[in-house]
Amino acid sequence: MKHSSDPKLISERGTESFCYAILYLVALFGSTPFFSSPPIPPGFDSAMHLSKIRIFSQYFPYIPRWFPWWYCGTPSLRFYPPLSYLTATSLGWLFQTSPVETYKYTDLFFFFFAGLFTYLFMKAVGNNRFSSLISAVFYMLSPQTLYGRFFIGHFTHNFSMFLIPLTFFCIVKYGGNIKKTALITAPLFAMLFLSHLQTALSFGFMLGIYFLFKMLIGGRMERPEHRHVHLLGLILGGALGIYLASFWLLPSLLEGLGRLGLTGEAALQTVIPIESLFVDAEHLWYLSSIQRIWNKQYFLGFPLILFFSLAIVLIIKRKLTVEKTFWGIIFTSWVAFFLFGIVSPRVGLILGWPNRLPHFVSMPMAMLAGLAVDWIEGR
Repeated sequence: MKHSSDPKLISERGTESFCYAILYLVALFGSTPFFSSPPIPPGFDSAMHLSKIRIFSQYFPYIPRWFPWWYCGTPSLRFYPPLSYLTATSLGWLFQTSPVETYKYTDLFFFFFAGLFTYLFMKAVGNNRFSSLISAVFYMLSPQTLYGRFFIGHFTHNFSMFLIPLTFFCIVKYGGNIKKTALITAPLFAMLFLSHLQTALSFGFMLGIYFLFKMLIGGRMERPEHRHVHLLGLILGGALGIYLASFWLLPSLLEGLGRLGLTGEAALQTVIPIESLFVDAEHLWYLSSIQRIWNKQYFLGFPLILFFSLAIVLIIKRKLTVEKTFWGIIFTSWVAFFLFGIVSPRVGLILGWPNRLPHFVSMPMAMLAGLAVDWIEGR
């Protein structure tokens, strides 16, 4: 065991802290519109979210905030789980700040957590610090992430996104122990349901893809009994997590899980032009003004496209290690699934309507970009 005064250990801790500081500065840079546009943060959903935070503050002295049946009976809280609003309201009460300030700082710090846990997850997969840092930065500064935060203003969605890399980080780190996997992932699954139902649903599809490849390919990488323990721990954690969240989910199910943005018929008319994924909508002259604004959020960004493409080539040519190839296939499958959801309105509507899905494309694309950068650095 290394002594705490070991110079090498101190150097490693210093380097790790430096990476955390860089991620915080990136989060601060990516959040500048929040702090430069008074009085309400940008995004047409922001006023709606702020009104819910105010409702929590107003009714806190009279009604227990943890009781979900009250939220389901209150129109402006009816379709959204409470965790992000509970967090914002609690922080506002703790630091005695206004709902607007609480909104801004809550979004900033959970944006930072999304990058931080992406970084830690990529390190757990086997990447070095630099490439893991690149993955996190690519996600945090991707066009979809910033557009969703500042044009649309998805507070609850942005809040919940840190749970995806955090959960997979715990799955990788504790997957060899049934009890640890179940006990650590269960509250994370519950938090997903209590943060954003569509994020929880989308994460379920991501986890399903992971399960599939774990069963198909995982046996070649590890002993069958270890894989059995790993998957059983996840099943127990997921079941326990859903049970923990059932106090919120039961009344939500009785009232209806949520309001979809479009009817099925209208969704079929909302076809995302495939070229808007690869070309900035500003340059698609044949789109109407409204379509141009709306389709800006689907642009993947040239750095993501470039390094994503390189990672695909490396996977096909088997240039990565077995474990990284395994994760690369999973990341690629996530990207393909959500891209299909974007260009196929029926699937997008099932997942909660396609304007939320670009976030789920940019995260695994950033992870793939990190694999490519890791390979370049190794060369």
